[in-house]
Amino acid sequence: MAENTEITFLIGQAKGGDVTAQLTLAGLYDSGLGIAQNMGLAAQWYREAARQGSVEAQARVGEMYLEGVGIRQDYDEAFYWLRLAAGQNNADAIAVMGWSHQNALGTSQNYKKAYQCYLRAAELGHAQARYNLGYMFANGLGVQQSLTSAVKWYRLAAKQDNLKAQLNLGLCSLYGQGVAQSDVEAVEWFRKTAEQKYAKGQYNLGLMYLQGKGVPKDTSTAAQWFSAAAEQNYDRAQYELGLLHLRGDGVEKDSEVAFKWFSKAASDDYYKAQYQVGRLFAEGDGVEKDSRKAVTWFHAATESDFDLASIS
Repeated sequence: MAENTEITFLIGQAKGGDVTAQLTLAGLYDSGLGIAQNMGLAAQWYREAARQGSVEAQARVGEMYLEGVGIRQDYDEAFYWLRLAAGQNNADAIAVMGWSHQNALGTSQNYKKAYQCYLRAAELGHAQARYNLGYMFANGLGVQQSLTSAVKWYRLAAKQDNLKAQLNLGLCSLYGQGVAQSDVEAVEWFRKTAEQKYAKGQYNLGLMYLQGKGVPKDTSTAAQWFSAAAEQNYDRAQYELGLLHLRGDGVEKDSEVAFKWFSKAASDDYYKAQYQVGRLFAEGDGVEKDSRKAVTWFHAATESDFDLASIS
């Protein structure tokens, strides 16, 4: 679909009322594959296809109305299209309605209704709904808490390559929640997500190498995974990478580099990093000494009500 002539032909077919062409064109504008991404045009063609009865288009345009993506946010329109699609057992629409009930988007918050929607979508094979259902069981939202049931749904979602489910299975294994405790299994799940460039997975895998859990302790490898996550702006990884540079543990000792990573994490309001930025300003380590800035960062850290004495 990269050729302009093919896109031109597709547009002509879509304007002529071909619902398949409308849906295809909407998908291209939505994804930016073979054509410049344009969410406004994506919404336009989804809406046209939806009006002609495309269930897939009804689900997507309903979601776009709900989030205000490519189109003015309109909850009434969102639920009109979502209900149409859900009534025809479209799992995407049902899952989005569950998300709406969970997060009070266009409706009052109702965890029980959210759970019911997720269950229905999950039984239709929807990966994200299966993850969300696991989350509901894990936290007792709309259903009696059951870590065993949470793990069951996480596993089903994980088999469909849902990264959040894979990460949570790693955490469940690490802490023995709903499953036997196993550092080795936790590492396997974290590695699976890390290799798919999921920042939280990279960070957690880095922690396992740093602490020698499930793998031989290796701060150099830990630093590599922290760095991968830090480059994706994950604040906790930035903080850990800053600590390693500050200490020269697994990486070259460099206070200026440490300050850089602490500053990035601190700008995202991570209190431990804010404390470290304040300390480096106070000591003039890696940055010019500045007592006023030090006090400002210490104050920012204490506003989170954490005990600074416990921060390493």
